[in-house]
Amino acid sequence: AYGAQRHRREQFERGFDQLATEPAVTQDGTRVHLLTNLELADTDELAQTDAQGADGVGLYRTEYAYLASDALPAEDDLFDIHRAILASAQGRPVTFRTVDLGGEKVLPLLDVTHNVEGIENVRGVRLCLRYPRVWEAQLRALWRACAYGEARVMFPMVPGVAEFRAAKHAVHAARDQLQREGIPCADELEIGAMIELPSAVTVADLLAEEADFLSIGTNDLIPYSLGLDRAYMDRTMVSEPYHPGILRAILRVAEEGQRHGAPVTVCGEMAGDPFYVLPLIAMGVRSLSMSAASIPQIKRVVRSTTVNEAKDVLGRLLDLPTAEAVDYELHRHMLEHYAHLLVSHVAEVDSVGPDGY
Repeated sequence: AYGAQRHRREQFERGFDQLATEPAVTQDGTRVHLLTNLELADTDELAQTDAQGADGVGLYRTEYAYLASDALPAEDDLFDIHRAILASAQGRPVTFRTVDLGGEKVLPLLDVTHNVEGIENVRGVRLCLRYPRVWEAQLRALWRACAYGEARVMFPMVPGVAEFRAAKHAVHAARDQLQREGIPCADELEIGAMIELPSAVTVADLLAEEADFLSIGTNDLIPYSLGLDRAYMDRTMVSEPYHPGILRAILRVAEEGQRHGAPVTVCGEMAGDPFYVLPLIAMGVRSLSMSAASIPQIKRVVRSTTVNEAKDVLGRLLDLPTAEAVDYELHRHMLEHYAHLLVSHVAEVDSVGPDGY
């Protein structure tokens, strides 16, 4: 029985190759950009990105260059890494997230002689603003590398406008420094804010006015919003992504982004969840960033739906009071209309055609 399920799944997945060069466009003509998340950006990871036809990189986690070192990485080393990623993207956009490490992970990298009291209690953009040494080389390296491709930069764990403005100032100060030294660098750089904290959701309108784009990091937004430990979320998601509060938080950010002309991307596990594609499209989200392996399945769902259908589904979900109710209704709709497109379901059916239908 397991052998038969494996055969059906492999037969189904072979049909994915036909979609690699096709765009993710709904049946009524709405384009959705499917991007990939990168961590190590090694040869295998980049090759899978190309094979799945990703439209670009929606999230490159730059902190892995820090974790692989016994000290803060050198500017030239970071420059080489970032330039190589842009070269591999072959003209497709790459979004670099500035270093996102908890203070307890950064402390060993700092050869400190001054007081670093409290560093273990901050992370993301706040840590870098409090201890500029952490990202000074990175900001300079990003400006230099971005002269070689289409790149954007975004700050993690942005709590509000004050921190975002301070981070933008640090980015521009790094470019001014490079220019004074006569070092070649990019002329412009799009700068965005990650929405991962409840405070950022409540001031999404203000951040949308300040930022070139917004990126919703659901992996942190969900546990921070629901009072859950991130380790618990990593072990079991259950119905948490379908909580009405999460649904409405994403909707608010998407609406404010549209109102102020700041494009919104959703990254994290939710972006690669086929059951959440329709609600996100209905909210106006037009960019999803996920693991490369998730792209073909998400693309099939996008190409099989319409914006009107998605809005109808979202309207029903917004009236529901609990995560379990949202989860049930969304799965009911998807299994009724899209079961033949879902990898998780196809191995259970008796037969699948050569194209997966």
